[in-house]
Amino acid sequence: MTCGFIQQQLYTRARGGIFHTTDGYDTIAISVGLDKAFIKKYLHPFCIYHSPKTLTDNTLYPEAVTIFQPETGDLIIGQSVFVPADFTGTRSTYFMHNYIIPSNKKDVWIKQPEKLFQLRDFRTSYDVAIGKVLPELDIVSFDETDIFSVKDELLLKFGISALHFKHLLFAVLSSIAGKKKVFISLNVPVQDYSKYALLLLELIYTYLPFAHRRKLGVITFSSEPEGKNYIHVTFFEPGTLNIGDRSIEKQFIFDFTGGHISGVVIDGQQFEYLELAMHHFSEAKRMNDFFAFAEMALSGLPDVQKLDLTSYNQLTAVYLTLKVSSDSIYKKVGFLDSLLKFLKINSDEKTELVELFLKIVTVVKVASDPDTALDYINVVLSINTIVKSDTALSFILETLSFYQNDPLFHMLWKAIEQDKHTLQAIVLFSNEHPDYDELLELYFYERFKVIFAIEDILNEIKVMLATPYPLAIEKFKSVVIKKIASVITSELFKAALAVKDFTIDQPSAEFIAFKKDMLVHTKLALLRSLTVPELTLKDIIAFGALFTKEFNPKDIIEGKVRENYLITNALYQLISNPSQAGSYNLRSLTPAARVQLRSTMRQLLRNNLTAEHFLLLVVAFETEYDGVDYQGLVEYMILYSNDKTLLSFIRANLSLIETNPGYRRTLRKYLIRNPKSLWKNKTHRKELKLIKNTSFKKLLREVETETVSSLHKFFKKIGKV
Repeated sequence: MTCGFIQQQLYTRARGGIFHTTDGYDTIAISVGLDKAFIKKYLHPFCIYHSPKTLTDNTLYPEAVTIFQPETGDLIIGQSVFVPADFTGTRSTYFMHNYIIPSNKKDVWIKQPEKLFQLRDFRTSYDVAIGKVLPELDIVSFDETDIFSVKDELLLKFGISALHFKHLLFAVLSSIAGKKKVFISLNVPVQDYSKYALLLLELIYTYLPFAHRRKLGVITFSSEPEGKNYIHVTFFEPGTLNIGDRSIEKQFIFDFTGGHISGVVIDGQQFEYLELAMHHFSEAKRMNDFFAFAEMALSGLPDVQKLDLTSYNQLTAVYLTLKVSSDSIYKKVGFLDSLLKFLKINSDEKTELVELFLKIVTVVKVASDPDTALDYINVVLSINTIVKSDTALSFILETLSFYQNDPLFHMLWKAIEQDKHTLQAIVLFSNEHPDYDELLELYFYERFKVIFAIEDILNEIKVMLATPYPLAIEKFKSVVIKKIASVITSELFKAALAVKDFTIDQPSAEFIAFKKDMLVHTKLALLRSLTVPELTLKDIIAFGALFTKEFNPKDIIEGKVRENYLITNALYQLISNPSQAGSYNLRSLTPAARVQLRSTMRQLLRNNLTAEHFLLLVVAFETEYDGVDYQGLVEYMILYSNDKTLLSFIRANLSLIETNPGYRRTLRKYLIRNPKSLWKNKTHRKELKLIKNTSFKKLLREVETETVSSLHKFFKKIGKV
């Protein structure tokens, strides 16, 4: 219902009513704001009366009060009374009057138990001639007797001890949260049964949290125990309990007349809330302050948690801690878990809990117990994702600092990394507080500690740069640069090229600047690590791709590193443009570096000799003072080239036969004495003879003279003569 007024309904046996025109039981009058479908679905099933079995005098029959709260959120309070004669005067009936309190007014009622259990204005009859319309009400009168003024007398009369009351409270709490019903039989006169039931109910109700009050359903008199939907507590007529009934046996039974109590097993268990309630009960005090606190803490949580006794046990610890500080409980992970549970939803409305959390991390300072440190930090992290406090960040960092030489350090960081926002907050906070510089650097080292392949390192960097904040942190950049430099020791150029090609989605200006710095240090690390004599042609090409004109060798401080660069750069310039090798000036290199370059050049070309490399070979066999070592060059060609290349080399250097005696002597010796010389191959000999050069032809005549007899013998041997 959405109406803002209290509605009324009357029900009895009459000559026609709201729903039927024939004689019988029906609603006979209602308020105008009461929905008829609501009446039929929710009110009619509760319009009942069970006559006592043990009384013969119907003038002593007790009234039965029903309180229940359907899922609509409304609160229904009704009273049913026995009527000796109906409208015919020949048969008995009953009369019921229900008040329906709409959901928007209900909280005022549940927070003032007197309104429920001391309600005065129930009708016991009605003249339908007045009409079928009942007034809508804004208030209903009730008595205001202080229940605590009769508490001790009442319990004595019932024979209910403090332990019984504790069990009753537990049973009612459990029934509202679960499915079991509570059945109570009181050792009081039956005609006064509802009066005493209401008094006991009010006493129990005083110690029910508001969430339970919003669900509670009761019947103050029934002729026997019987379960009913929306009803949690039923007071049944003494002497009617059937202990053998299996369905009843499974419920909470409090038969104070027969001395049979069952269903409650709480001895030896710790129930903080029950202890708090019983403390207030013993002092006849209400718990409204705690209930208001619980309302705040449970705000937004699902009903199952609002009704769970565990929630109230946890809240009791929190509530008492707010009243009296306790360092010992602050250190308990379970206590923080409780705070987390209540702060997960509507945390902005729970300032007391937030302040308590901040007080805890301030007082505790560091999770110093290694057995619980990881769990403690996990809870602090979870809470801080909600409250987002620098105080919590300091606590986390102090704990990290405490364990920086312990295996827990890595595990704690792993826990932090589970939430990117928290990780970002902690790293940025550390960056802004110099006291944590060393810790921050250690963290970044830990991230890369077990990664050694350049591909894996770059992948990790990409993961970390999924958020841009690391680029604002110098420690991150310096650790990354050092890590990359440390692995540029094998597959130098492959690793360096991987760094050169490294990028991220939508690179920012900050990333571009970082990448440039990273590449500079990568190149320097490469130059420190490379061994010039071990370079391959592939390495030289890669060098050219890496070291563009933007790289200035003057920035290199280390002499050996600069020399490595100059030698390798000269090799690249020569090899990448061999036709211009003759004009390349090596004087920028030291004599030792030039020797190194020539030696390396000879190493590089010996497995890749082609005609385009001839000028490179001239550079490779230059000497510091005597020009070119052509004798060594020819010997090199003989050793490492094939016949075709060697023939091309001879053609390309015909002028040397006349100008360089050493070259001529070495070539002549090769043609005459080398068993695999071109001269000793019939096809190649013809090609040599076709070369038109006077000096060369003269050389060939000398070769022929020296070799004719032996050559003749050779061809005869193989059958060619």
